[in-house]
Amino acid sequence: MPNNYHTNLVAFKKSLIGGSEKDILLREIKRHASSNRLRWLDLGIGSGDFSGKLIRALELGGFDIYLTGVDVDKKALDLARNKFPNANFICSDFENLKLNDKFDIIYLSQSLYYSKSKKKLINYLAGHLAEGGLLIVVLWSKNDTLYKLHKKVYSNNFGLYHSEKAYDLLSSFKCFDKIIKKTFKGKVNLTEWKDSESYLNLVEKIISRIASVDITKKSPKLKLLRKELAKLSDLEPRENGIIIAKKKYSIFGFSRRNVLDLLKLRFPNYKEKVSLLSGDKEALFMGSWEKETEYLSKYTSPERVLELCSAAGLRSIILAKQHQVVAIENNLQRINAARKNARLFSCSNKITFILGDVCNKKLLISLGDFSTIYIDADWRKNMKDPIKKQSLNPFQTTPRTDKLLYLVRTIFPKSSIILKISPFVRAKDLQRLGFCKIEEVYIDNKFLSYNVYFSPKIKENSYTQIFL
Repeated sequence: MPNNYHTNLVAFKKSLIGGSEKDILLREIKRHASSNRLRWLDLGIGSGDFSGKLIRALELGGFDIYLTGVDVDKKALDLARNKFPNANFICSDFENLKLNDKFDIIYLSQSLYYSKSKKKLINYLAGHLAEGGLLIVVLWSKNDTLYKLHKKVYSNNFGLYHSEKAYDLLSSFKCFDKIIKKTFKGKVNLTEWKDSESYLNLVEKIISRIASVDITKKSPKLKLLRKELAKLSDLEPRENGIIIAKKKYSIFGFSRRNVLDLLKLRFPNYKEKVSLLSGDKEALFMGSWEKETEYLSKYTSPERVLELCSAAGLRSIILAKQHQVVAIENNLQRINAARKNARLFSCSNKITFILGDVCNKKLLISLGDFSTIYIDADWRKNMKDPIKKQSLNPFQTTPRTDKLLYLVRTIFPKSSIILKISPFVRAKDLQRLGFCKIEEVYIDNKFLSYNVYFSPKIKENSYTQIFL
């Protein structure tokens, strides 16, 4: 019999009845995920059977998943590659794991046992978890029959670990602002374990939590394992814990200097003026890319355009190179900063900045007609939240995108409308509001945002990628 982890795991799972964590995981990920585009790190992915079910269900729910799978078993990874041909895979144990990227989900299902230094591993993984990202650990509970069996028979230093300990471990880290503990229950059918020595030898590697067990050899623990099994009924309870830790939102080094350095990348043709820009850090941080705004300008006929939620006016300044712009913002400080920025870029005569509520129907009607209307709502549900804490729901914005879009389409039925959408949001949900064209926008091959177009000329939904 080959020493094959996948064969071993499949045989083991036949004895497990009910209690799948899938429904719990789906519910909690949908509730707490920080992004619509999940960079997913699966530590101990094995053949990818369970992960495949979970990921496919999330994709059907509107998520885009970018998978990186890690396992020490090369044969299991080959099976996973067949299921996920576009994924990235790393063959490594926990102690030698090297990561270069950050992830929105880091998932350890029944694999934390194998780490020799769990605190060190969690600390390392936390450094590779994106802001608002979820670190998910699934383990036996101390009340689980399999854990109790392991404790009596094997008692090795690494495998003797349960979900309650994992909860305490994750709670000790200050980088997490939310720790969620869930349990799922099921049964384990021990009938074949008791009746078949070959079957028992096959699953021994799983129960032992010792990665180096050779299942081609008879284990010295089988006699003790059979003795303990004889004390149990054929059906025994299982209880597993799911621990979900959500990383705090913060922007490292969110200083004016760092924001201005970022803007120099976004405005490569105006680097000398960037340091002179006016505006609060958030308004400047939210400034659009020069290259992207120029791309949007090509979509627009050279007539009057309207920008709603203009912040510090950085998009308006680039639009003004080709258009006459009217820009509305409800923050007096930002309007004053935007006017200064327009003077800095010598385009004050091309932009009219208005202090007002973008949802004010009378104000919008008074402005006349526009060829194109740009909308860039704040993608936070609550403006008191950190700037990166954005809702996945495109209708939980400030102001609400659906209500604003309905108002604008009512007042300007012939205008084209372009929504700038956060990269964290489920952009496809906007198709509920009518036919639209959705673009994934990449700059220097890095995903930046979505542009969503509504127009009387658009008669069907479409989805494309744009590389600038």
